Amino acid sequence: MLGILRFLRDNVYSNRVKLDDNYVELGAGVSGGVVTAIDGGSCIISDGGCWIVSKIKIASVRYDAGKRVSSSCFKRDFYYSIVKKGSNFIHSLPDVKPFFNVRELGEVPAIIMRLMEFRTALDLLDSLPRGSILLIDGLLEAETPEQEAVIRELEFKSKTLGINVLGVAKTFRHAIDGQSVIGALIKAKPDMKWCYRPVKGSSNFVVKLHERARFAYAISSFNHTDMSVVLPVLVFYSRDPGLIGYPYPLLRVDADARIKWF
Repeated sequence: MLGILRFLRDNVYSNRVKLDDNYVELGAGVSGGVVTAIDGGSCIISDGGCWIVSKIKIASVRYDAGKRVSSSCFKRDFYYSIVKKGSNFIHSLPDVKPFFNVRELGEVPAIIMRLMEFRTALDLLDSLPRGSILLIDGLLEAETPEQEAVIRELEFKSKTLGINVLGVAKTFRHAIDGQSVIGALIKAKPDMKWCYRPVKGSSNFVVKLHERARFAYAISSFNHTDMSVVLPVLVFYSRDPGLIGYPYPLLRVDADARIKWF
């Protein structure tokens, strides 16, 4: 054990590089604008070893100037099954190619859920006003070629329509020289709200959206996203004591997307 600790000391902790001072302090929140949030949930109902049956749910909520727009919120759920035959997969979604690079069959429902989140975002764009914000739980990153194709469509269409699309992640495993990026950033500036960009070695950036928040979050966006418009709105929506510093539309849609019964 001592040998392992010495290895970590010599190869990680003795060579720590100080994070660059890329903080931008955020000002007061702005209440205007439409914010829509999307999240999904999945659970395995039955596992037969070479097959599984699961339930997948996608939800969306919309807020305008701090008020929920109930007529624009929705929940959709469906049952999903996949069977492994040798090295091939067959599944119950005819419009999705069953090509999955997974070690465990149980990983597939979450991949399908993620694809459906991106597809839902693409479908919602036509109903959103120009300049509005669309939040997706998790970063705008693909695990499959099909997800990547939808993300590229989402980028092109949102740019054409003038919609600001962001992925917001509660978990960000990026590290620099053995340091958790988010942990180090919060430790350096614990009592202010800020945006930190660029993050060395990452195309994402990190935000802490309330002075009293104990957490910060990773955000990904497309190049056309106007962060000078987006960040003050996110600050406004991040005051709820349920999870201070986290955008309330995402907190609300997370609850709506949970699978509570089969």
